[in-house]
Amino acid sequence: MALEYGPVGLFVIGGFVFALVALVIAYLIRPADIYDRKLLTYECGIIPLTPAWHRFHISYYIIALLFLIFEVEAAFLLPWATVLRELSGVWGWGLLPMAEMGIFLGILLLGLIYAWRKGDLQWN
Repeated sequence: MALEYGPVGLFVIGGFVFALVALVIAYLIRPADIYDRKLLTYECGIIPLTPAWHRFHISYYIIALLFLIFEVEAAFLLPWATVLRELSGVWGWGLLPMAEMGIFLGILLLGLIYAWRKGDLQWN
């Protein structure tokens, strides 16, 4: 039984050895230029004008959350669209899958209308 897992063990050990060798080689050939500008918060070399704990306006977070919500919607919509033909064959004319997606999109549309009416989509 242990011989069946031999190739897997060899593969895992080989992966660790490869990673270790790659890290050692990278450590040996990399330039070691450490200077004050390199140790700044941002590595671009520009000296920061404000502290790192600068407060941002809440609208940035609201827009980011709305973007995330509608991005997840697209992630749910794509698999549904790829299997719609198969679902239609199972349920006749495809009314049930279309109704389910219509309800899902309707709820998201209500959320978008709510955010719009509240003024969260206005950029300050």
